[in-house]
Amino acid sequence: MVATCEPPKRPRAQTKKRQSKFVPDDQRKRPYRMSVTQKKSRQEFKEHESKVFNLTLDINDLKQQVQYLLECRDLQITCLLQTRQRLEAAVLGTVDKILFGGSDRPRSGDEGCSFSRMFMDQSDGSTPSNGIYEFCLQLDKPNFNHRSCTIATTQVLSVVEEDPEGDNQDTAEVRKICDVPGSCLVEAVGEFTGRFTRQIIVSMFPHVLSDEMMVAQIIGLSITCPARLLLYFNAHRTIVRQIAQADVFAALAALQQAKPQEFAAIMGTAAA
Repeated sequence: MVATCEPPKRPRAQTKKRQSKFVPDDQRKRPYRMSVTQKKSRQEFKEHESKVFNLTLDINDLKQQVQYLLECRDLQITCLLQTRQRLEAAVLGTVDKILFGGSDRPRSGDEGCSFSRMFMDQSDGSTPSNGIYEFCLQLDKPNFNHRSCTIATTQVLSVVEEDPEGDNQDTAEVRKICDVPGSCLVEAVGEFTGRFTRQIIVSMFPHVLSDEMMVAQIIGLSITCPARLLLYFNAHRTIVRQIAQADVFAALAALQQAKPQEFAAIMGTAAA
């Protein structure tokens, strides 16, 4: 008997044969075959889904473009507003120099400005229906003695832009006068105070000249008129036109209370 080192052989497990299970006909799964109509419907649905997906991408892209354009518009508007603010600040600084000499010291609200080199010359001889006379400021020919003006408010009324479609009435008027983008209209509102001179009597109340004694009493009388100064600036901050409006009838009403005899003499023949 010969000894060997081989492991002992294990008995093989018996394999079970797979047996097919019988499935009744009513439970058997048959392969599904689509009809031509179903295949066409499924293909159309896939195409529809593809179009919807592409349209969704296009819409999202358009939304991004619109958002970008809105941001560009807001940025442009901000730049225009900053430019306009700088323009208004520069123009108001120029007006301050014209009216007050550009002093940096604080001023009270009722501090007056000097018109020592200007006079108010009536530009229209007829009496306006609203009682507001319009005057043009000129140089070195004073009509009023001891005249001064108190400015209450100063503001920029309108600025000429590149596009004339958005112009209001004031802006359209400024565009006619200056016709340059960057031009503007500045309004200064306050009171004008001055004393009557013979030139004023000749230009506004010539019927009083026949009574020299009354003329002598009127000359030197002080009147205070609500005043409105309009300054038209071009893009270089140069004044191209200046207009002063004064409510003469308001001043005469105050004169009637203070000097009824002189007021009657001034208005008597005019009323007749």
